[in-house]
Amino acid sequence: MTLSFTIPPSFTNKHRQVVFQYLNSLDTLSSENWAILFEAMDVLRIATVSATSGQRRTFTSIYHDIVDIRYADVYIATLLNRNSPSQMSRPLWAAIARRISQDLHTSEFFDINVTGSRLLLSYLLYWWQQFARGYAFEIEIFQDLKSSRIEFQAHDLRVRAERVSPFDLTVSIFRGDIKTSTYFLAQQRHPDPTIDFYITRAWLPTGRTRTLVVFLKPEMWQEIDGDTLQATIDTLEQILPRPGAVHIETQAIIVVDYELRKKKMHVYQQEEHHAKDA
Repeated sequence: MTLSFTIPPSFTNKHRQVVFQYLNSLDTLSSENWAILFEAMDVLRIATVSATSGQRRTFTSIYHDIVDIRYADVYIATLLNRNSPSQMSRPLWAAIARRISQDLHTSEFFDINVTGSRLLLSYLLYWWQQFARGYAFEIEIFQDLKSSRIEFQAHDLRVRAERVSPFDLTVSIFRGDIKTSTYFLAQQRHPDPTIDFYITRAWLPTGRTRTLVVFLKPEMWQEIDGDTLQATIDTLEQILPRPGAVHIETQAIIVVDYELRKKKMHVYQQEEHHAKDA
């Protein structure tokens, strides 16, 4: 019996094309193809492979055993012990990605002559890349907030259960999450009502660069400042670093430059302390 892969019917030829393009060159996709890749990898979560031993496993469960259990904790611990996690994260991510590929090649779930094996390898490397980038960014933000004297409480990244907590940090009474890009807006369609703010990177097409911004609930911004300009996701570049009000589906969200938001938050926390001491 050879390997047998069951791929969901919603996985299209376009998905397959973009997945293999990603596998051949991890960082050369267009923004449009990155969105297609995300969709493809989401579909592949429930793909399965039946091995010669008779085992039938989902791609998600194989990721858990080959990637998450073996490498997640050591990756995070290594970055937490570095002063510059952003400099360390890419070479460490790449080194572990090579080991993941080797581990899969020597497992019973890979056969170079079976196309589904390349899909499985792509799936493991993609979600490892997302994990590695996400937590490197999160650690970088935590270190920056600390050095900026912003008071906050964060979940303990060393504890596996806390890594899947519903939010990443609390600043004063506000709950926040940290995202590597604004793709989460398209994924959620309706931002999580339990989260007061998101720290993320926004793409500025004219300058062809990414900048740190914070997406906030209007109620939170009203507590801190309140003044905004009207904008859309596509016109943020025209108003930043000034605050802007945008709409995601039917929900209003305030977008603020990250450095400006830190300054406003520092003042807000000082006022909190003065009110308690009065």
